[in-house]
Amino acid sequence: METQGSLVSGVLLRLLDAEDAGPMAEAYSVNRTHLAPWEPERPEEHYTEEGQKHAIAHSLGELVRGTELPLVLVEDGTIVGRATLSSIVRGAFQKAHLGYWIAERAQGRGIMTEAAAAVVEIARDILGCTASRPRRSPATCPLSGCWPGTASSATGSPATT
Repeated sequence: METQGSLVSGVLLRLLDAEDAGPMAEAYSVNRTHLAPWEPERPEEHYTEEGQKHAIAHSLGELVRGTELPLVLVEDGTIVGRATLSSIVRGAFQKAHLGYWIAERAQGRGIMTEAAAAVVEIARDILGCTASRPRRSPATCPLSGCWPGTASSATGSPATT
């Protein structure tokens, strides 16, 4: 599987790496207030390089187990967002949840809409998320576009959460 790709916006979408601990800590720290309405309450360690080392190690472990696909968005060498397929389920369900955030400096330019569409394509075309689930509203669909009849297609806008 391709582990990185450039979006039309010029932002790089790539696999999270163990070397990203410092840049992730910086991104979370700079965007702490911006992300506060949507993020859970986090311990102070989360905003440190050491805390991010632990978080990244966990995500990469889930990647090896096949239950998570952790990605970052990089613009001009700086992490400006994250998109993660998590709770990947194989078998009859073939589903995943899409979680994401975008830095305040990068919002409003369509970067995350483009990234989410690319991640939905990965889920559908590479991971095989195709099984139907009961229809859900756009606000609750775990991976919009992964199932026929849900909120949007892989080229449309992502579901809101």
